[in-house]
Amino acid sequence: MGLIRATAVILVLLTILLGLNAVVVWADTFTPNPPVAGQGFTISGTGVSTWELWAIGCGVGTVYASGIDYGFIGSPFTDIIPALHAGTYGFLHSYDTCDTFSVTNASPTTTVTCLASTLNVGQMTTCIASLSNPACFSPATCLGPSTSVPETVSWSDAGSVSFSSSTCTISTGTSCSVTVTGTGAGAASVKGSYAGDGDNNPSSGTFPLTINGASSTSPPSSYIPVTIGGTMLPINRLQVILPWLTLIAALSTLVAYTLTASRKTTKRK
Repeated sequence: MGLIRATAVILVLLTILLGLNAVVVWADTFTPNPPVAGQGFTISGTGVSTWELWAIGCGVGTVYASGIDYGFIGSPFTDIIPALHAGTYGFLHSYDTCDTFSVTNASPTTTVTCLASTLNVGQMTTCIASLSNPACFSPATCLGPSTSVPETVSWSDAGSVSFSSSTCTISTGTSCSVTVTGTGAGAASVKGSYAGDGDNNPSSGTFPLTINGASSTSPPSSYIPVTIGGTMLPINRLQVILPWLTLIAALSTLVAYTLTASRKTTKRK
């Protein structure tokens, strides 16, 4: 019995001094579980040697992150992993087997806001779709393989409105916009639907609008309809008559002056 204990002690001392990495017993614990795209996470467990290598990306030929854990035999380790794209990865800790794990898509929320909540028929407003906490919109913020796709929002309505475009593209930041026109009186709802990508799940949001009927198209009696470029416009009568009144007044003054001058000339004779 004494010999067995002495042998065990010697083996333990050799492991501590030489950092032998024979077989690592590693129970992977992910926090959060499962990991989410665009968010850093941790992998923790317990090793059996004084130093142990770890790597993300084993089995795929590319190492996306790596490090070294130091400690005593049986001490716990926690490895901080940077944000990754969604997908399946391998995790290797020292001479342990390459364990696979998955990073799931993030679930951003879509919020739609219009600059006006009430319109008349024919009036326009701008509606904006904004994403909250999307993952990996800037590729440099996430490690791992990714597929670049256009980030698009599709527009639809419940009610009587029209859109300047059926979609908009998020080229910078996390939002894009569209112009909305009221086409019929009543309640309406503008819906923006984000299509999602390899790192983000689809989502949508809505914004309520009230469309009032168009005001009377008959202009007041002081106005007359004038067609300019094919468009009928109500023009105030005074705006049309005033320039002529000014000209008539000028002509009247000129005529009166001429008559007065003529009379003076006749008297002198």
